[in-house]
Amino acid sequence: DLYILELEHAETEWTIPITFGQCPTPRESHSCVPYKGKDERNMLIIFGGMSGCRLGDLWVLYLDSMNWFKPNVSGPLPWPRSLHSATVVKNKMYIFGGWIPLVLDDNKTNVQNHEKEWKCTNSLACLNVDTLTWESLAMEVFEDSLPRARAGHSAVPINNRVYIWSGRDGYRKAWNNQVCCKDLWFLETEPPMAPSKIQLTKPTTNSLEISWGTVPNVEMYVLQIQ
Repeated sequence: DLYILELEHAETEWTIPITFGQCPTPRESHSCVPYKGKDERNMLIIFGGMSGCRLGDLWVLYLDSMNWFKPNVSGPLPWPRSLHSATVVKNKMYIFGGWIPLVLDDNKTNVQNHEKEWKCTNSLACLNVDTLTWESLAMEVFEDSLPRARAGHSAVPINNRVYIWSGRDGYRKAWNNQVCCKDLWFLETEPPMAPSKIQLTKPTTNSLEISWGTVPNVEMYVLQIQ
C-alpha cells in the first residue's frame, strides 16, 4: 500500500492515492528515494527489501501520473538486501550495507530458491539512475578505512558526500545481543571541485598572499607554484 502525507497545507492529511500499472510485491525494510529524471519527471525509486527472503528488484513510481514501472537494468547486480540505505547524489543512487543472503554461489538472480542464512554487509553499490545501469565502483581505500558491516543505519547526502550514521552490527541474530554502532562515516562520491577566482592579493620579495573562494567538502589545498 501507498500513503501520501500532505505537508504544505495548514492541516496535514493522509491520503491513499490511486496508482496504475503493476505495483511492487509486498515487502518491508526496503529503501525509497525521490529523484527528478532527465525528462523533469519526479519519481520514487524502490529497491530491495524483505518478503520471506531478501529482494533485489528495482521499481519506479512516476509521481505525475502515479504509474508504477519495473525498469530493465543493466550492469553488475548488487546482492539482494534489506535494512540497507539508499542515497541519491546527482544522478547516482548509492546502496550501502544491510542484510544479504549467505549462499554458496554467486547466482544473485536465484537466491530466493536457496536462501538459508544471511549476514550483515558493508558492501556498496551504485546505480546510474539516468541510464538504469549498475556501475562497478573502484574504491581505493585501506581495509581499516571502511565502515564495518551494519544494517538499520541512516544515510543522508550533503553536497557530494554520503554520510552514514550508526546501525546494528548484525552479527548476532538475537535482537537483544546485537551491538549498535556509534560511529559516523562519510563517502566522497567524486573529487571536490577546483577552487575558482584565485587571486594574488599581495606579493612581496619573500612572500605571496593568495585568496580564493571556498569549495564545499575541501579540507586542505595543495598549492603548486611554477
